[in-house]
Amino acid sequence: MSRLLTVSLCSAGMWSLAMRDVAEASSYRCRNNEVEIGCSGGKCVPSSSFTPMDIHLLGRSGRLSVCAYSGCWTGSAKVVRGTNGYVMAFGSRLRANSSTLGPESAALMLDVSSNFGTIMFLGYINPVSCEISK
Repeated sequence: MSRLLTVSLCSAGMWSLAMRDVAEASSYRCRNNEVEIGCSGGKCVPSSSFTPMDIHLLGRSGRLSVCAYSGCWTGSAKVVRGTNGYVMAFGSRLRANSSTLGPESAALMLDVSSNFGTIMFLGYINPVSCEISK
């Protein structure tokens, strides 16, 4: 059974973490189908055309995979449940599927109670839609 998550951007200052592992969902699959937002030089700008990212998180194991354009990065992530239904995954040094690409970090935040999500990766801060499978 899956539920659909819709789009949201959240301020990191609002996160209050209760550090315990997430066990409710076995997997999350997310994409930024609607918009891509690139951030640099102190501002964020939506792209005029883009290929959506494909993000997978296995909640029980903490395995995170982020595919963007021609590369995919995979590795372990710290998965925590915050207050008010937030689920966060922080992956550092995710390994690329190509020897020409270096390791990258990613942060995924989902608001399970109101069905919202955001990914921060490769200079992008993208709202995402996710399916959650138990």
